[in-house]
Amino acid sequence: MQDPKQNNFETTLGLLRKVEFQQRAILDNIPDIAWLKDVQGKFIAVNEPFAKACGFRIEEIIGKTDLDIWPKELALSYRADDQEVMDSKKRKCVQERLIYQKGGEQWIETIKTPFFDDHGKVIGTTGIARNITLHKNEAERLKEIRAELELRVKVRTTELVSANEALRKEISERKKIDEEMQQLLSLQNATLEASRDGILVVNFNGKIVSNNRKFLQLWNIPDDLILTRDDQKLLEYVLDQLVDSKSFINEVQRLYNNPKEESCDMLMFKDGRLFERFSMPQKIKNKIVGRVWSFRDVTQNKKYENELKIYHEKLEVLVQQRTQLLEVEIATRREAEEKANILYQQLEFILGATKTGLDIIDQDFNLRYVDPEWARNYGDWKGKKCFQYFMDRNSFCLNCAIQEAFRTKKVVVSEEILVKEGNRLIQVTSMPYQDKNGEWLVAEVNVDITQKKKIDEELNRYRNHLEQLVDNRTRDLLEETIRYKNSEFEKSKINRELLKTNKKFKSISLIDVHTGLYNYRYLQEEIEVEFHQARRYAQNLTVIMLDIDYFKSINDVYGIAFGDLVLKQLAKQLKRMVRRYDILIRYSGEEFIIISPRLNRSAGFLMAQRLLDALNYINFGNKKHKVKLKISFSVVSFPDDRAKNGMDLVNLADRLLNKAKEGGGNRAYSSLDVKNPFSKGIEKISKVVGVRTLKNTINKLNKQSKQGLSESIFAFAKTLELKDHYTGEHVKNTVYFAIGIAKELNLSREDVELIKQAAMLHDLGKIGISENILLKKGRLNKKEFAEIKKHPQIGADIIRPIQFLHDLIPFIFYHHERWDGKGYPTGIKGEDIPVGARIIAIADVYQALISDRPYHKAFTKNAAIDIIRKSSGTQFDPRIVSAFLKVVGK
Repeated sequence: MQDPKQNNFETTLGLLRKVEFQQRAILDNIPDIAWLKDVQGKFIAVNEPFAKACGFRIEEIIGKTDLDIWPKELALSYRADDQEVMDSKKRKCVQERLIYQKGGEQWIETIKTPFFDDHGKVIGTTGIARNITLHKNEAERLKEIRAELELRVKVRTTELVSANEALRKEISERKKIDEEMQQLLSLQNATLEASRDGILVVNFNGKIVSNNRKFLQLWNIPDDLILTRDDQKLLEYVLDQLVDSKSFINEVQRLYNNPKEESCDMLMFKDGRLFERFSMPQKIKNKIVGRVWSFRDVTQNKKYENELKIYHEKLEVLVQQRTQLLEVEIATRREAEEKANILYQQLEFILGATKTGLDIIDQDFNLRYVDPEWARNYGDWKGKKCFQYFMDRNSFCLNCAIQEAFRTKKVVVSEEILVKEGNRLIQVTSMPYQDKNGEWLVAEVNVDITQKKKIDEELNRYRNHLEQLVDNRTRDLLEETIRYKNSEFEKSKINRELLKTNKKFKSISLIDVHTGLYNYRYLQEEIEVEFHQARRYAQNLTVIMLDIDYFKSINDVYGIAFGDLVLKQLAKQLKRMVRRYDILIRYSGEEFIIISPRLNRSAGFLMAQRLLDALNYINFGNKKHKVKLKISFSVVSFPDDRAKNGMDLVNLADRLLNKAKEGGGNRAYSSLDVKNPFSKGIEKISKVVGVRTLKNTINKLNKQSKQGLSESIFAFAKTLELKDHYTGEHVKNTVYFAIGIAKELNLSREDVELIKQAAMLHDLGKIGISENILLKKGRLNKKEFAEIKKHPQIGADIIRPIQFLHDLIPFIFYHHERWDGKGYPTGIKGEDIPVGARIIAIADVYQALISDRPYHKAFTKNAAIDIIRKSSGTQFDPRIVSAFLKVVGK
């Protein structure tokens, strides 16, 4: 078996050689000395200036250490600096002597930097050195001159010490004030540019102090007006856009007369836009120096509020109607039950008057009911078998009519002798039926046929006498006629049964057995019929396809039987929600199709959005587990979307559905959502405004893309609050501490952003965990804890199909691993755990300790910090614990 350390070394060496070629071009084209070493101090790459300084060729240096090149004392000094850089994982700048192989020396200033693999592990050092011999000599000479000057000045300055002391204090105070003002300005500018609202800062003289880009964008202020810096023209331009400019000016004047007051109102634009305006006093050192105005475009929000209000009104009407229908249904059921009780009493009276016995028996021969008249003769029947009760037998009767009725599901007529009643002869009619629960039972009607038997015997004797008188030839003719009629009757009966069976088979072949909806085979037939009709009569035809997002995680967590139950419930909900003449089809496993005749694309999209909004609020599952579904919709329509046949519409809907899922899922897409308006726009821009404007446009689009990514991740994390309100609050604070630790460790900006996104989503897998476990008061048992331990895997599985979130998977999957290897889900330890997962682990545990949980009260801040400190080296990485203590102590 190979040594793990050797494998680690070979892996590290491979990674170093991988970047060697990328850095070779840079190294050979800079005048400074540059090199690259692995963790053992062996040179992997050097440039030509380094080789000249050593007196070796480049190929002779590769693979050697400092001890092979420099004098021992100097080499050991270099090696100590390298080790310090790798241990601290921080850059270091040193000034040191460089002794040439052929003699002579020079002073160099060296910047040594660690570099890491994809898991944040140090795999070597790199350094760049610059010759500062001349600078060093000049510095020494300058030092001597400075010492001489200081001696001369010292005598002259003694007399001015007292006067200069006051001046120095004044200068120090001014410098401090300038620094504070500069910091305030920097903070203000950063805050302004980061805000999504338009910000305008104005002093009490009516002059604009500052504004952000969002303000200019919201008010559509042209560039030439910005360059003039004319506040009066800018105000006139703003007022010209408003419906009521007079009220705008009056409110501004009122606030300037009341400088401490805050204000919030709405502005109506002539073009229909609606802005929310907020104003507050600007303070510097508790002194009001002006006002800050904030503007936010709430046009779309107001539209959503109006639409939501209409939706709630319609919902209230539907609930009222449904309540009335339920009341009518309950009253009808009560009336039916009363009628059934009356009929039941009448039946028992008739049975007693006619001496007709009635009993009900199940498939195990247990008596379910015996009418009172029978019970008077035979006693208590409860808990007994029919053959015990009526026949005093220990097993069922031979040629049992009850067995025959259960087997054939047909009425069986038989005769029996009741030994207990003096060998009384009865005729038993055994009738099989299903009760309301679907259980098969047999009702036996028992009629005394003693007299009837005697009459039948007399009739038989009379019939035999008549038959002897009938001519043989007549009898043969009659028998032939009977046989012919029976044959025709049986043939007709068989044909009718065959037609019913064929119709039933055809119906079954087009129905999905699991959900009761039409299946894919029915879709292939019906879509072409509907498409042909829509094209012939110039009508609209809309196809809506929907797919359950991350359905595999539901099956994995709760089991396939639970997933099948969810599909049935979803099918039932869709039946209730679509139009009466819409066609609902199960397209595949978790995909469904709605065919809506005479519905255009716009109305179809509104219908899909309505279904999405309604289904997001429904809990699916059973009493033990409840889940909310995230569903993607796609909408296509004829003739809005070009299609030659019905299946073209289905295929287009399938492609649009994939786009909706790629966009994050739980949304509705139509063909309008996938058109790219920028393809022609870029060509037009390049012709009109030139390269510089094009670059600015591309940079702007890139920023919007990154902002959209961050917002998507934040929206993704917010779904946790629907499952567990504690998790939603917990995530915010975990993100705060994770970012603080990452910055304290001097990680790159890209790494900090990845850790921030992963911290938002680290508990995403709890979507797949039962609320009974998440909200349980008290400690979890082994089975429940085993379910909780699945949430890192579930979270990783959920985001794995999302390409742009792939870099977050290691942080989410490993955030419950421990430094000593006793964590889950895989039990890895030490540096093998990604650094981002180690950071999130500490932030996660600290936030859990200081929060009230169903199973424990919150710890104090000091107690929680003490627990984290004691877990250093066992549960947590000691280096990250040190960074955490600095962050939490600020």
